[in-house]
Amino acid sequence: MLALEFVLETLSHFVKLDESPPPGVPAYAEGEFERDLLRLCRRQKLSPIVANSLMHLALPPGLSRIALQRLNDEAVHIDDNNARLSEKLGLIVSSFRKKGIPCMACGEAVYATDLYPLSNLRAVEKIDLLVREGDWVGIEECLRTVRFEKAIGRGAIKTPDEALQFHQFYAPCVYRDADGDRIRVFFRVFDFGRPEANEKAWNRAREAGALAGGGKILGVEDELIRAAMELNILGFGNLLLITDVALLLVKFGRQTDWGYLEERLRSSGLYPAVYFTIQHVGDFLKVPRLWEVLRHPGRIRQRIFENVWGLGNKDFYNPGRSARTPLVFHMIERQGLAERISVMRRILFPNSNWVNAFFGRQCNGRLRIEFIGRALGAKWEDGVEMREAHKSA
Repeated sequence: MLALEFVLETLSHFVKLDESPPPGVPAYAEGEFERDLLRLCRRQKLSPIVANSLMHLALPPGLSRIALQRLNDEAVHIDDNNARLSEKLGLIVSSFRKKGIPCMACGEAVYATDLYPLSNLRAVEKIDLLVREGDWVGIEECLRTVRFEKAIGRGAIKTPDEALQFHQFYAPCVYRDADGDRIRVFFRVFDFGRPEANEKAWNRAREAGALAGGGKILGVEDELIRAAMELNILGFGNLLLITDVALLLVKFGRQTDWGYLEERLRSSGLYPAVYFTIQHVGDFLKVPRLWEVLRHPGRIRQRIFENVWGLGNKDFYNPGRSARTPLVFHMIERQGLAERISVMRRILFPNSNWVNAFFGRQCNGRLRIEFIGRALGAKWEDGVEMREAHKSA
């Protein structure tokens, strides 16, 4: 636990973006401290942040040469990975621009360049793009141009409305290249369940700044909403996402249009969920309580939220253990019974076209049951890989 306390203290200092000396390794650390620290940093992809913090100490950090080398090696690996994805993002944005298709980068690649003092401090594992479903045919052409192929589903989705409905209610829209790098394409900030008629985020786009390829990036308010929802879906155990949300609050909290954020969340029925997620992050890393300009959803609702998600009992050494699916998150947190019933009806009674689009062949009873099981458990990519492996065998 001492290693976790040290990492949390390091992150709390880091997100404040000040120049004061960072925390050093406790003098009373026992022999297992280094092992636990390295394991935690590796699983949470925090080695660049911790290594950078230790470099700014006035005195030697109190870790063995081997431990420091491992932290630095992992930081270099993350830097190389980020550089490769940044180059690919530039190619993707350029491909979209040549075809006249608007897109907005968001998520990890934006966090790295927009929030962190050095872009190599934030590990990037995938590229996220907001697009318009009306450009569906051109989107697929652009991604094939840069050698990304569909990772989920084997059948053709031919119309924009089919693409929107299939990817809102069922499988996420993911593409993968030969290196295993992934692009996640989505059409709405609230990318699960009944889609909003129009995506308001396009009116609040920002200039990309240092991001490869330039172009537009998601507005601060919508980025905060997405990060908070992803943190909740991943079970509040992802320290890198916690850091992202905290940095959004510290760096942009005074510029945030909280009225817009509240209106968007209330209209979607997810206001309490995002409010309490932001509050949890703020308290967890001790950042200024700028979100308190928002109306509190109520103490009873807060206690329910904390008990349902078990905020005080997270295993940060195994961050994936408490992860859940978007379906579970929306069934519990989205307000409005009619919306929940609508989503479950879609899941349990899928249109044959959606089953065809996933399996690439005519729907039958067995495939329909498997499709529903995949939808309930969000096992889309595994399903494709398992079938391909079975076919090869």
